[in-house]
Amino acid sequence: ETFSAFELGINQNRLNLLSQISREAVSKPAFEAKEYRFGVMNHISPEINEYAKAFYGIKELTLTLADLFDPVDVARLRRQFNKIGQFGSDNVPITNPFENVRKLESPIALDNLATKTAAEQDPENKKQLRELLLTQYRYHALFKTGKILTQWIALFEARYNDIERKLQGKLREQSRKLAQINKLSGLIRVAREALEGMDRFRVEQLGDYGVAQRLLEEDWRQVWSLNRERTRILTTGLRGLYYVRVRGTPVSARLADPLVLRHGSSKDVVPGCDWEEEVDLPAVLDPFFDAVREIPMNDWKALKPQQPKLPPFQQFEYLGKLRKARFQARPQLTPVASASITNTLQARLKAVQSQTQIVMQRWAVSTLPSFTVSSLKTQSEAAKVLSLEDLSGVSGVLRKEAHELRDQLEHCLFCLLEKLSLLPPPLRLQWGQLAEDDLIRVEAVSHWPGLENAEADDFNATRTISELIAWWFRQLDRDASANSRQAMRNMIRACLIHASLGDPQEIIRGNVHVPPRVAAVGERLQVKLNRPPLPGTRLQLLDQQQQVVALLAVEDHTPQSTQVRIVNLSQTNIRINTQFSVLANNLTQRKL
Repeated sequence: ETFSAFELGINQNRLNLLSQISREAVSKPAFEAKEYRFGVMNHISPEINEYAKAFYGIKELTLTLADLFDPVDVARLRRQFNKIGQFGSDNVPITNPFENVRKLESPIALDNLATKTAAEQDPENKKQLRELLLTQYRYHALFKTGKILTQWIALFEARYNDIERKLQGKLREQSRKLAQINKLSGLIRVAREALEGMDRFRVEQLGDYGVAQRLLEEDWRQVWSLNRERTRILTTGLRGLYYVRVRGTPVSARLADPLVLRHGSSKDVVPGCDWEEEVDLPAVLDPFFDAVREIPMNDWKALKPQQPKLPPFQQFEYLGKLRKARFQARPQLTPVASASITNTLQARLKAVQSQTQIVMQRWAVSTLPSFTVSSLKTQSEAAKVLSLEDLSGVSGVLRKEAHELRDQLEHCLFCLLEKLSLLPPPLRLQWGQLAEDDLIRVEAVSHWPGLENAEADDFNATRTISELIAWWFRQLDRDASANSRQAMRNMIRACLIHASLGDPQEIIRGNVHVPPRVAAVGERLQVKLNRPPLPGTRLQLLDQQQQVVALLAVEDHTPQSTQVRIVNLSQTNIRINTQFSVLANNLTQRKL
């Protein structure tokens, strides 16, 4: 035994002492890692069960193809699987598993092959040789199974990628189709609006045709009576011939007849309108007229001097609760789109209605003052809150004046719509578009475009419109608030937009539902109309050739139909059936 020079100089005793030093840590560590210890049993071979589970698991997995795919795909997948690898049978013996790389040997077949090979090569140590060969066969089969399974997975990955590409293509095609559908929907909407406009024009022309027929009949009767009178004069009534001097024929154009523009009585607010008849504004204009009725008393020229006549201060709490309840319930009473209100009209009134809603919200937060310091100051503050609607519902002197002002405002709007309908449709459409965009000075009619054409078409109607607009804004006090002026302007703008659409809801049309027994004056029949008219309204009865054959009067309404009565017959030898139609509008009612 030899040692190096270094080893000879080492003190072995000290080294032994160092080896005996405790190996415990000086301080406790911050954390301790967990130790894992596994036990291994050498007599267990894991490849035995692993290959059997892999073989039979893959085999069962291939059997589920019939449940996942249709028969055509199953047949194609099986052919592709067989090209990559096939399952061996338990009963078919195998010779060399290392040569056939595309076949998955059965575990039982591998056991039989190992037993047979060991018995042939070394009969004495066949047990040890069998275990060695069996381990070698199983590991080789495991690796071969993994290679085949990897190729099958790659086959399914390729199939999935192909389906994914097709799906992406279909999604892109769907996006293109949806874009085309949206484009076609827009074109359909535009075409439908154009069709509705043409239908309104058709119905209006149909009403004009009925009026023309009625006027032609009246004119024919007048000519017939004049001709009969002329015949009588020339035959039996002629007594003698006398020569008298007459004026020459006028060659200049006649001036506009101002007779209808004169005040008929002292109660006429604006000449040219009937201020005594019962009026009813269209339902779509109710929200704007509600805003006008909520204008404070202090902003009305006729009511501002009446502040000392306000209700007693003890009623302010009651009036405040009524006012709050009214503002809370008003959004529920806003008219919705119905059969008589077109979507086009609702869309064009949306901007004006939004502005009116903002004004109403500002008024809704106003509260009545409490009587604490001065009665004059309290009345002045209350006059800035109490509206025309509040004064119309209280007892006292102001209720009558508030009712009169409200009726005059409603008559003014009704007459304005009536006179606007007499003007040419292109001019009304231009004014309606400017009113929708808030580009028209509604306070000054003299600045409206196309006023010269309106005067040339109907001077009396244009003059009445100008006077109505001037009277409308004269009702406000000079120091009226901006909200009150905005509400008054929005009301006129809404009327211009409403008049520009031709008022299709005012046209009454329908068909005979239950015909009468005979066509005679006084007989009653049932008709179905697009909207229920007032009792006493005159309707025209048209036959299948759209000729006026009778005049009807509305008597009663039911949820299913309207009962009318025949008041005049143009043709007596007719038989009324369900093919006959009924028609009337404002113009025909005036003519009738």
